[in-house]
Amino acid sequence: MRTSIGGRPRNATGLGRPRLLALLSQARPPAPALVVAPAGYGKTTLLAQCAAAHPGPVAWYTADSADGAGGLVLPRLCGAVRAAAGLPPTRDEHLGRLFADLVQATRDTVLLVIDNYEALAGTPAEDLVERTALAGPATLRVVVGSRRMPSLDPVRHEVASGIALVDADALRLRTWEVAQLLRVVHGQPLPAEEVAELTARTGGWPAAIQTYLLATRDRSPAERRRAVAELAGGSPVLRRYLDATLQAARADRAFLLRTSVFDVLTGARCDRLLGATGSAAVLTRLHAAGALPLTGDGDAYRCPEVLREHLHTMLAEEFGPEAARGWHRRAGDL
Repeated sequence: MRTSIGGRPRNATGLGRPRLLALLSQARPPAPALVVAPAGYGKTTLLAQCAAAHPGPVAWYTADSADGAGGLVLPRLCGAVRAAAGLPPTRDEHLGRLFADLVQATRDTVLLVIDNYEALAGTPAEDLVERTALAGPATLRVVVGSRRMPSLDPVRHEVASGIALVDADALRLRTWEVAQLLRVVHGQPLPAEEVAELTARTGGWPAAIQTYLLATRDRSPAERRRAVAELAGGSPVLRRYLDATLQAARADRAFLLRTSVFDVLTGARCDRLLGATGSAAVLTRLHAAGALPLTGDGDAYRCPEVLREHLHTMLAEEFGPEAARGWHRRAGDL
C-alpha cells in the first residue's frame, strides 16, 4: 500500500471500531464518507483506522487555516493524491487534470483522507474540497473528518445522495466498547457496574474516558473504581482537560455556567432562565463550532454529564454556593 502522509497518524492504535468502519464503507463513490463530531470524539483515530483498512493507495491531507488563506490547498491536496497513486508531480495543477490522470494511470481505488476540514470554513478552499469530494472519478474514495458539517451542495452534485455519515452519536463509546477499551487495550478492567457508571458520567465521550485512564494509570483496582465516582471534581488531570476544553468557548463562559443547571438545553428554556433572548443562536453557534462536546440538533442539546458537573463546580466557585443553589432552584421551577 503506497501512502502519502501529510499530518497522518502513523499508527492506527486504540480501540477498533468495526461498526463505524462499516458505516463509512456505505458511501457510494464519488460521494464521500463524513466523520463529523465535536472535539474529543476520536475522529482522527477513526480516520487512521479507515486508512489502515484500505487495501490500496492512501493519501492523507490535514487541513490548516493558513492553507485556505494562502491558496495552498490545491497543490497540497493534489500532491498528496499524486504521491500516493505514483503519479508524477505537475506544476500547472488543477482538479480536472488530476482526475484524468487517475483514470488513465491506475485501476486501484485511491483513498483520500481530509482531516481537520473545519480549518477551511469560510475560505475559497471549501468549494475546492466540495468538488474533490463530490466530482472525482470512481477510483477516488474520499473520507472527510470535521468538527462541523461540510457545506456540500447536493443540488450541484447528484452523487450527494450516496454520502455516508458518522456523527457524534455514532462515535460515542457504548458500554461494551468502554469495557473492551479498559480490558483489552489498556489492561485495566473494571466491574460491570463501574463500567456502566463511567460510560454514563462521560456520555461515552472518548476524550473524557481517555483522560480518566490517564489519571488512574498505575493505580490499584480499588482506586480506579473510586475514581469513577469522583470524576466530577476529584481528578486534577480531568479538571485540567475540561478547563482547556472550555477555553474554546470562553466568550460564552457565563452562559455555559448558568445554563449548566439544565440537563437538556433549548433556546426557549435558556432564555427564560436568563431573562434574555438569543439563547438559541448561542447554542447553534457553539454546536456548529464543534469545540465543545455539545450534541443534539437545532431544538435541544446535551453535554456529557462529567462536563455538566464540572460546570456546576465552577458555578459554585465563581458565584458562591448560595447563588449556585439559586440557579438550580430557578431551573427546577422552570
